[in-house]
This record gives sequence, structure tokens and C-alpha cells, in this order.
Amino acid sequence: MESLYELSIVIPVYNVELYIEQCINNLICDNIPIDYEIIIVNDGSTDSSRNIIINIIDKNSDFNIKLLDKDNGGLSSARNYGLNFAKGRYLFFLDSDDFININEIYRMYNAAINYNCDLILGNGQFYYEEDRKNNKPFYAGRKLERKFGTQQVYSGKRIFEYMIKKNCYKMEVWDRLYKNEFLIKNSIHFMEGILHEDELFTPNVFSIAERVLYIGNIKYNYRQRIGSITKVPGIKNCKDYIKVISQLDNLILNNCDIFNKAISERIVQLYFRIVQVTFVLNEDEKKEVSEMLKTIDLNKYKNLIGFNINYKLREFLLIKNERLYILFYKIYKKIRKKLTGKL
Repeated sequence: MESLYELSIVIPVYNVELYIEQCINNLICDNIPIDYEIIIVNDGSTDSSRNIIINIIDKNSDFNIKLLDKDNGGLSSARNYGLNFAKGRYLFFLDSDDFININEIYRMYNAAINYNCDLILGNGQFYYEEDRKNNKPFYAGRKLERKFGTQQVYSGKRIFEYMIKKNCYKMEVWDRLYKNEFLIKNSIHFMEGILHEDELFTPNVFSIAERVLYIGNIKYNYRQRIGSITKVPGIKNCKDYIKVISQLDNLILNNCDIFNKAISERIVQLYFRIVQVTFVLNEDEKKEVSEMLKTIDLNKYKNLIGFNINYKLREFLLIKNERLYILFYKIYKKIRKKLTGKL
């Protein structure tokens, strides 16, 4: 693929009229010595987001800012749509209610060029606009900095295994820079129509990427909305997690290496996340989820992880009695911590 730009920044937009201006304005700068494009995908917004974007484009006609309109299809659909139009050598995904200064992305780009990377891992902070003294860096970044903050290139499998092992895994696709050719060559895209799309995209990238570099002093601002209404997870979350598990299972290779073990552990983590969601489901939904969970053979993953525990017992306890499950889970965490140093 011929790259018309050195960098493409893809921003899916849906009803973010309060934040989109700050998001885009932080990307506009005359002092960046490379050609880059900003691709904004309006995913059927019903507020004033589109008008705000058009106004920004009109005021900055010298910059390569493209607005693509499409019917609402969800985050994965919008990202894939932007990917189809991206002509940059490297790609950066930015959520439209977050922001990052273009100089931070440019530093990631320079590192990617200098080290010929498939993937650059950045870092960021939780951003509280109403109370900025609460801003704090990502917990995962501190652990990654100690292990990989040496300007040394590693394989994606090694970094993924470490993140799972040390409980510092971040599946989100933002705060990272991807080589466009790498994504195209390996047919990596977002699975559409599901929640938790990053749970598939990110392990897929790590399983293939040969040259990955971590840069810890990148500041991606992940906005935390104080007072916002948190969506209560429902049965769709459970169904989509099961779809994710099915796809992750395909990443397990024939030989039992450290990556297989890490993927297996992630699958087990997602399994119990499904079980925990059943707290908020009605009885009929709990029964439906219980039947779906029977399709997952945990023994295979249990053997790869090498830690013997009756996972089915945990499922049974949760669905039958929440208090028993909580007690069991607390005891389990204490035992596992003593035996493996995890969790």
C-alpha cells in the first residue's frame, strides 16, 4: 500500500458535542514536520457534533482533516470505516471524548520509524476535568515502565504474557501506534456488532507483532466523567464475551508456549467476568447464561495455566448464591496470591 501520509489519526464520533472540539484542536499544529491526516468518522451523531467538526475544518482548511459520515453502526464499525480510508504509514486511534497533544503522537511516530516497529505502546492518565488533582497515570504503565522502559524492542507475545502475568493488561487500542502495513498484511480489523471489541483486536495484534516498543512518558488523556451514568451490564455483555472467548481460543497455537498460557488465563478471566455479570440478571437470563457457559471447556485452559481449581464450582456458587460466591472468591484470591503471586 502506498502511503500518502506518514500518520493517520482515526477518530470515531458519536454524540460528543461537549468534547470533540478539544479532541480535534489538540491535533492541529503547524510545527509537526510530517504530513499527517485526521480522519473523523461521524457514526450517525444526533447532537451538534457534526456541525462543530465542520466549523473546525472550515477554520483549518490548510490541514488534512476529513469528515466521513455513516449510519450508526457502533464503535467497531466506525473504526473499520476509518481504517478503509486511512493512507498513513502509521495509525493512531483516538476516542472522541479523550484528547492527546499531536506532539505526543509525533514522538511515538519517531520511535516507530527509528526502531522499525509494528506497534508502539504509549501511556496516559485518567483525566478528571472537574477535579484535576485526581488525575493519575495508568496503573499498568508503572509496571510496564519498570520492565520494558529501556528503549528495547520486544515481541508482542512476550509483552502480552508479562501484562497478563503481572495483572497490568490494558486491552484498549488507544494510546498506541500501529503500522498500517502490518494491520493490512495480517487482515487485522475490529469485529463488528459486539461489545468489548478491543478484547479481540489487541491480543490479535500482540500475537503477530514482532517488533514492539514501550514509551512510558506519553500522556494520553482518558476522560473520566464525574456524575455520568454508568451503563449496567446485561445479557448482551455475556453473549459478546462468549463470542470473544471463542475467537481468542483460535489464537492458541498447537504448541503450549507462554503466549498460549497468557491467552488461556485471559479467557478464564473473561469467563469469570461473565459469571460476575449475572449478579444483575434476572433468573431466566441467569439460566440462559449458565447454558452458554457450558459450551466453554475450562479444563483445557486450566491445564495450560497450571493452576487446579474447580471453575464450575465458582459458576454454580455465583448463580445459586451470590454471598457464597463472594466468600469463595475472596478465599480463592488469597490462596492464589500465596501460590502464584498473582492477583
